Amino acid sequence: MKRYTLVEAATMAADLFEAVPEAWTQEVRARNKDGFQCLPDAPEACQWCVGGALSTLTGLDAYGWKIVRFLGEGESYWLINDRNGREAAIGMLRRAVERAAK
Repeated sequence: MKRYTLVEAATMAADLFEAVPEAWTQEVRARNKDGFQCLPDAPEACQWCVGGALSTLTGLDAYGWKIVRFLGEGESYWLINDRNGREAAIGMLRRAVERAAK
């Protein structure tokens, strides 16, 4: 699988979550079509949280410092995804891309 930069991956994930709301998930990194947890890079994965999407597209650890630092929300980025919902997750991804462009 092709690997992308964090900026590319965040843009792709935000675009996907906006265009296909059901591609976003919470409380696990990825789910299959039946709603069960699976690995983010598994062929059956069809829903991802922010960390699962970024790790799949970049090859980085979803909880590793590179993704945490890039998102700029601290280690609690997963709380934003899980507690605040899809729109907040998209906003977090868009803000990270904007900061990286500066």
